[in-house]
Amino acid sequence: MMSLNVLPTELLKMVISYLGKRDAKSLAVASRKMREIALEKIWSKPIYQKSKGLRFLKMISRFPIDQIRVKDFRCKMEEVIETVSSLKRLNLDLSSKCVFRTPLDLIRFKFPIVAHTKALKIDSESKFGLLLVALETGFVKELIVDHHSKNLRWSPELLKMLVSKVYISEISVNALRFTDENVEEFCQIFSSLRNCQVFFPEEKAWEQDRIDDEDLTPSRLVKSKKDRTKNKFTITDIETFARYDVKISSMAGSNNMLNLDSKYNKDISKLLKFVPALKRLQYLHSFKLREDGEPFKWDHSKFDQLSDLPIRRIRTNMLIISKENVGNIVDTLSKMKSLQHLHILWNRFKLTPEEFALFQNLRVKIVNLTALELTKENVPKFRQIMNEMKIEKINSSLPVKKRNKLGIRFRQFGPGAMFWSI
Repeated sequence: MMSLNVLPTELLKMVISYLGKRDAKSLAVASRKMREIALEKIWSKPIYQKSKGLRFLKMISRFPIDQIRVKDFRCKMEEVIETVSSLKRLNLDLSSKCVFRTPLDLIRFKFPIVAHTKALKIDSESKFGLLLVALETGFVKELIVDHHSKNLRWSPELLKMLVSKVYISEISVNALRFTDENVEEFCQIFSSLRNCQVFFPEEKAWEQDRIDDEDLTPSRLVKSKKDRTKNKFTITDIETFARYDVKISSMAGSNNMLNLDSKYNKDISKLLKFVPALKRLQYLHSFKLREDGEPFKWDHSKFDQLSDLPIRRIRTNMLIISKENVGNIVDTLSKMKSLQHLHILWNRFKLTPEEFALFQNLRVKIVNLTALELTKENVPKFRQIMNEMKIEKINSSLPVKKRNKLGIRFRQFGPGAMFWSI
């Protein structure tokens, strides 16, 4: 069997560039040569869920870091630039250390920048003009249009002004002022953009950065009370996106985004009508069902019709589960090729060890103990099943006394103790 080490370095770099970070890390332990080649992929754009301090930044500064999100570090922008010598771009998202009074603040450090519009607070046409001035300097190399405020939604004319001045890599539909008349015009702009991904966020457009009407100047930029902005998209709208081959990467399939006319999406038949149009979106890799609020209680026989959509996360309380249909539900979930995260939780029905074992071949990431029919006698059976799964988190709302009575203790195992069992 031929070793990968005999392949040319440039070819190996090309192969690794197509890998995700997790796969690149696995390949890095294969040999010293692989480690050196994979470092660039692993460390080019590090992302952290919890913010780090300056000391940590100095520790990782020896790696080939190209881009850093300022919000990931409790440091000033000057400190980030001085500490990481290999740095090529700063990603400026919302951060306690990164507040912009005007868009011109983007260029005060004279350093290449990836800018997020939600960090800019553009609440008037004059500030939008300042953004255009900042773009003229050439320091803003990439723009991510991701603000979600009701009063900041941009018209097609304003978006066209930006397109000619900077590379736009991502656009949130909540950042734009859609109407029934301009959907096609926006699609024409999207289709002209190079490698720009459009996404449908889960939150409502007015949930963030609310601005009082009295602080706004009348313009094409803001939404007036008389302007009927389109808040939800119809099947015809989705078909228009598909016809223009718009690169829609992710979509929240909630009543906030799609015109389902159904609170909490309890009636799955409304969503099923969108399925043929959604399947035409060839770049769609994530379709998110609403998880908060009241459970959906969808019948699994209808839920089966969603199996062709790229649904990555599912909670079992979305479905009506009973002793009679639990096997059918597992069969339905197993058909969903994109399913990466299954959360088993209580749904007025508790799983026995035999029923829980049916989920063993699915990607169960989280288990709520309240969803299991636990007894002192069957805890060893549940433990054996969990030991053969890759559960990353176990939630327990059981009182400590009851856990002790059942003899339940949590244990971690696997690489880095990342998996959980009882």
